[in-house]
Amino acid sequence: MPESFHWDGTLAADAATVWDAITRHTAGWLWNIEYEPHLGGAERGLTPDGGIVTAWQPGRHFRTRAERADGWFNELDLRLEPAGDQGTHLHFTQTAADLADDREYAQCAAHTDFYLRSLDAYLRWFAGRPARCLDFEVPGTFSDVCSRVFPRDAEIYYRTLHFLGLRTDDTIVRVFGRDAWGGSVGISVHLLQSDAARADAVAADWQAWADSGATTEAVPV
Repeated sequence: MPESFHWDGTLAADAATVWDAITRHTAGWLWNIEYEPHLGGAERGLTPDGGIVTAWQPGRHFRTRAERADGWFNELDLRLEPAGDQGTHLHFTQTAADLADDREYAQCAAHTDFYLRSLDAYLRWFAGRPARCLDFEVPGTFSDVCSRVFPRDAEIYYRTLHFLGLRTDDTIVRVFGRDAWGGSVGISVHLLQSDAARADAVAADWQAWADSGATTEAVPV
């Protein structure tokens, strides 16, 4: 049976800025996704086979849906409402056909909270900046990896038993403790440097660190 879960929270930007972040700048806080900017537009990168934009009301309502012939589907629905000075309340609903049990449902909900808190971090410190997103899987437990992934001058913006979010002046780093669910620890690095040469150098350092086995202190960014 399809299952839905909801997330409600206030984000630190006006509705137009939030809209821009969720439809154009996902590389700054989630991963690389493209949406054609109109009703019926294609989604590329959110789901394996792509999907379709089913609601497009800028600054108010965005929805996208992917489905397959075997009955699988995944739908995200985001509704935006003004919330005080320069704030926006986000009503988020995900409905999917493949949340098989309570454990999988809890895992999905926990990931979504991290995603949307990372959206808020992007809006607070980097709104409107284009980004480059790097993703790695690394050996070790979540706690072990977290002890090594502390860029110089990093600030924690999110921390739970299984997730860690860090930010510096020009980078967001997210650590996913998927070992708790039988997977590998994942790291997403969002490069927000305005200087392309600097971004290239930082990306190369992170890649070299990951290729070496990620067993030493993470590169400073």
